[in-house]
Amino acid sequence: MSDVAPLLGPRRSPVLKKNSCDDVSDYRTAGIDPPQKSLESRRGPPKPMQSDSTFSVDMHSRGRQAVIDVHGEIDGFSIESLQSTALRAMADHDSLVLRLRDVTFIDSAGLRSLIILKRSSERDAKPLVLEQPSRVVVRLLQLTALHEHFTISDAESMVD
Repeated sequence: MSDVAPLLGPRRSPVLKKNSCDDVSDYRTAGIDPPQKSLESRRGPPKPMQSDSTFSVDMHSRGRQAVIDVHGEIDGFSIESLQSTALRAMADHDSLVLRLRDVTFIDSAGLRSLIILKRSSERDAKPLVLEQPSRVVVRLLQLTALHEHFTISDAESMVD
């Protein structure tokens, strides 16, 4: 190898110090591609994901039964609020009613949340009732055949 180096001559490569070239032409003159700016440096730090929907839960008691009125979209953004409210209510009451008439959307995360609450209610022997579910809730429960596993009351929309 030492015999080949003199034949090729000294290796000439441009020396660019890190962050020393702000001009793209300096890199191109040197025969190398300029580094790409990261999305963060072009747009600023990423913003936390936020739901555009309005979601709320309101809880009140009917004797030893907790009733939670759910409004808006049940999705990945809202399930933490729904679950924490429902689990606290279950701890303090003998049964739980989720009134779902004002639910406008429910996705797989929302469905998973309902399943988790159902399992918790069975484990603690505290009945869970889905009361007045909206059409979107009923449709998802029917599509997944989970309507057979929940106690559902006042669901006129259950009729196909």
